[in-house]
Amino acid sequence: MPHSPDIFLPNGSVDRDRFTPTAAEALDQAVGAARATRWDTVKASHLVMGLLVGSDRTVSLWALRAGLDRTDIVCRFRDLLRLRGTPRPLARLHREFLSTPAIGALRTARERCAEHDRTRITPADLLWALLAQDNWVTTALTDGGPPAPVLRVLLAEVDRMHSAARGAPYPY
Repeated sequence: MPHSPDIFLPNGSVDRDRFTPTAAEALDQAVGAARATRWDTVKASHLVMGLLVGSDRTVSLWALRAGLDRTDIVCRFRDLLRLRGTPRPLARLHREFLSTPAIGALRTARERCAEHDRTRITPADLLWALLAQDNWVTTALTDGGPPAPVLRVLLAEVDRMHSAARGAPYPY
């Protein structure tokens, strides 16, 4: 597989041109979630929150099919992550303000994007990358619901369906 460019610009900022508009919106929402919970870094959990409050149809249908209440999950994550008594930091989409798991998820999303012959990272790519991580975020997301492998299968089915509806090839 040919090497695809990094998700960061030389100055350390996330290269927004590598993301679809809805994926970029989810990233912006993740930064907002980091600020709202008073973290100075955007964590993988903030990326999940950003995806769940975003407007992407694939993520919305995936959550519906998985029986997940997006609003409830975001509220639970917000409560779990909120730091008390700290000033609101200035988290942003820059390498220095992203946790190692968040950077890993963005790079895994880029790899998935390249594997599917897409030029820009979609919210489904981001969600897939986050579900592939074995950490507390995945555990919290699947608490009382389907396990992460089942959630990934559901996501693949919904993503394939939306790609076919748009007439885009989906190499599965």
